Amino acid sequence: MKNSAILDTGSTIDIFNEISRFLNFRAAPYGDFLWAGEHKVPIQGYGDIDIAVKGPGGQRQILRLYDVAYCENFACNLVSFRKLKRRGFWWDTRSDQSQTCLKRADNSVFAYLKDQYDQFVLEDIPEDLSRGSFFTRRNKFNTYTRRKPRKALAHVWH
Repeated sequence: MKNSAILDTGSTIDIFNEISRFLNFRAAPYGDFLWAGEHKVPIQGYGDIDIAVKGPGGQRQILRLYDVAYCENFACNLVSFRKLKRRGFWWDTRSDQSQTCLKRADNSVFAYLKDQYDQFVLEDIPEDLSRGSFFTRRNKFNTYTRRKPRKALAHVWH
């Protein structure tokens, strides 16, 4: 479960433990922490994360999480239901369905959750996969490509 993302109704923030998954990563201010039970866990930074969820018809959809806390060596990755609810998602847990799901405000299914290890899992990544096997996103401009186009003339910046 260390690499997987579970839906958590008790968490007020999203927490991930693998820095290579972060987009727009920025260091946390000195002293930022969260409580995990009775333990104070330092937050090393914040950023955005894309997770791959199973949508209708078995198709893979990307869910972007914003302002996710990076906590190295955290036991698993947590997706805060409270934050998803503020974005208009709701959790359909009716017992007449074979799978619980996240729905949009218009009542359409966005993602199905897997009941695994007594947890509701949004993204299941087996622990035996190497770090290079995670969902990757390539930036259009990086140190190997040409420069990003300038939005202003040089004299504006000087």
